[in-house]
Amino acid sequence: MPPTFKSPFFAPRNMIDQRRRGEQIGELYYRIAERSENLAFPAGDCHTVGIGGQIGGGGYGYLTRKYGLTADNVLDTELIDVKGRILNRKSMGEDLFWAIRSGGPASFGIVLAWKLRLVTVPSTVTVFDVRRNMEGDATKKLFHQWQRRADKVDEDLSIYVRFQTESSIDKEGNKKIVLAAYFRATFHGGMDRLLELMQKEFPELGLLRQECTEIRWVKSFLYHNFFRNGESLDVLLNRISNYNMSSFKAKSEFVKEPIADDAFKEMLGRLYEEEVGGVMIDLFPFGGKMNKISESAIPFPYRAGNLYNIHYLVLWEVV
Repeated sequence: MPPTFKSPFFAPRNMIDQRRRGEQIGELYYRIAERSENLAFPAGDCHTVGIGGQIGGGGYGYLTRKYGLTADNVLDTELIDVKGRILNRKSMGEDLFWAIRSGGPASFGIVLAWKLRLVTVPSTVTVFDVRRNMEGDATKKLFHQWQRRADKVDEDLSIYVRFQTESSIDKEGNKKIVLAAYFRATFHGGMDRLLELMQKEFPELGLLRQECTEIRWVKSFLYHNFFRNGESLDVLLNRISNYNMSSFKAKSEFVKEPIADDAFKEMLGRLYEEEVGGVMIDLFPFGGKMNKISESAIPFPYRAGNLYNIHYLVLWEVV
């Protein structure tokens, strides 16, 4: 039987208590880490997002390529329907249980609890977050390779990419706008194995040993949330984001074929046109376990054949 998480109110063992106030991802990670260094749950890296919202929309993160979506790892639930009945998976039936996992559970009732399948992780994972200047040909070749290989590499490796424009000062002291690419990753293994894999798959990145950090799996979420100065895991219990977010609008798409180099160059060129705020393009690879789960398993059809998710984000300051 897969390991699950404990709740004091649900008859089966090992459930999550969501009746208090609604669990956030960071709180879930923290509580699992209290009990084991080698168990985890496949959710996102933003620790203040509600776990119910993740499940309701599908949910992906650095464990998705190995274990599937957040919603793929739900075993049971407690839900109050429109008639006031408290239902679990058996009493609600498989059709409704299918619908509430990534199909928007609030459309069908109020979820009180989720029973979650925990997965195994190594004691040590390796993370990196490196910036490269897009003006160089090596970075362009790297992205060309990333589009064609990121969904096919070892399932232990997930490399997320962000493109954004930034202010820079040239040698003459003049301010200019440059396009930067950030490559952020979690690898379920040690640094030596990661460096060998990166040299084989993405030599254009030129990843250096000093750019990598070996860390406990749960602490990788501190790292990806920019807690990199030895902060305690207690920050995962903070229900307020550490980001000072501007107003923003976002849109996502799923990519089935690599975007042509010329087309992507033109798309990135549009980032220079934004003068009011900022624009980012994020890309997260699929493949791995996502290719092995039927598109009809839950209401999230973007499985085999989808290379990556592309996310456009526009931010602006309200004056």
